[in-house]
Amino acid sequence: MKKARKVIAMVLVLALTVAMSVAGTIAYLTDTDDAKNTFTVGDVEITLLESEVEEGENEDGFFSYVDADGNERTKQENTYEDLVPGSTICKDPTVTNVGSQPAYIRVTLKHNNNAAIFNYFTEAEFMASVVGLADTMKLAKQVDVAWRLDDGTFGANEGNVRDLKDVVANDEKVYVFYFTDALDPEEYITLFTEINVPTAFDNDEMAAFEDLVIDIHADAIQANGFDDVMEAFDAFDAQTAPQE
Repeated sequence: MKKARKVIAMVLVLALTVAMSVAGTIAYLTDTDDAKNTFTVGDVEITLLESEVEEGENEDGFFSYVDADGNERTKQENTYEDLVPGSTICKDPTVTNVGSQPAYIRVTLKHNNNAAIFNYFTEAEFMASVVGLADTMKLAKQVDVAWRLDDGTFGANEGNVRDLKDVVANDEKVYVFYFTDALDPEEYITLFTEINVPTAFDNDEMAAFEDLVIDIHADAIQANGFDDVMEAFDAFDAQTAPQE
């Protein structure tokens, strides 16, 4: 009996020794890694440029200003002189999103000579002469229009929600476009492509183009966080309003 116990004890010692030996040689599946996070800040940035122009002729042979840039737009300002009835004026103001984030766009177009222009043009004729402007209006969720006569009388289209009285001087008219769809990076909006001087205009009617100035201003705000363009520019105006 003692011999049997001795054998069992030896077996247990041997098993423990083997177990300890195996435990000492086990290779576990392991791995290590480091996480390094880099943060970059998105930006909202736009350009407002148009083609450089040069003197030339349109397809009907009338003295005109033609595109000298090809598909490029490099100018912030052009000057047009010696216009005659039948002239075509290349003018293609274009807003491009050159930032990294989608952005809502608002464009304000203002011109002087309001009385002279609308003495000879109906609104429809004006839109037809400024090629592409009517299509641009269709892209907008809202277009505010306001004007001021020589005597200072202010007017606005019904439905306008913005107060434009401080924006418009005497004999000026302003259009404010709020574009429905946000511009993605590298996308652009061209407001119009050319202005046509009616062939039938006489000396008196050409007064509408004498010292005509067209000012265009563009604003952009991030699209992220807003349901639509109007909500976005409510926030834009609140942020940029003078602090009292």
